[in-house]
Amino acid sequence: MGQRIMKGAVEYEGYRAPFEWNDEDGMYCGNVEDTAGIICYEGKTIAQVCRFIREAIDSHLKICKTRGMAPRQPTTATKDPVSA
Repeated sequence: MGQRIMKGAVEYEGYRAPFEWNDEDGMYCGNVEDTAGIICYEGKTIAQVCRFIREAIDSHLKICKTRGMAPRQPTTATKDPVSA
């Protein structure tokens, strides 16, 4: 098996979502930065965690719209050397 990528970040809809490998849980996990609430995600592969990040942010934006709330505007994210 190849070397596991230990951490990275995804930028989606202007939000930055870092993730890192957790040996204890055997999966990647993290939280979206710069949101009013906590948006968590986890996945066993990078592809899976990236999909869950997009789904979590889409869900957050939909909930804000449904409740008539403006989501907190993300700050300008910087590129992480390992991005998915």
